Amino acid sequence: MIEKEALSYLFAGYLENGGTGVYSLDEISQKYSLDAHQLGSHLNKNGWIKNPNFGPFGFSCQISHNGIQKIRPDYFSGLIST
Repeated sequence: MIEKEALSYLFAGYLENGGTGVYSLDEISQKYSLDAHQLGSHLNKNGWIKNPNFGPFGFSCQISHNGIQKIRPDYFSGLIST
């Protein structure tokens, strides 16, 4: 599923750069012959990304907390103590 692949790609970047990186979805969208802006709009509408950038030549963003929860629901368990 393209959603899972896109979110997994963004999550890998999140882990690699401490949540600060902004990543292009152009390569993933091209792999599935989709428009990057349409993919980005879908992910954004569902709250799975943040900081969307609809540029003239592509789309970039960061994964959101909800996006991480979608693909790794256990990720935040135990990281935050109360």
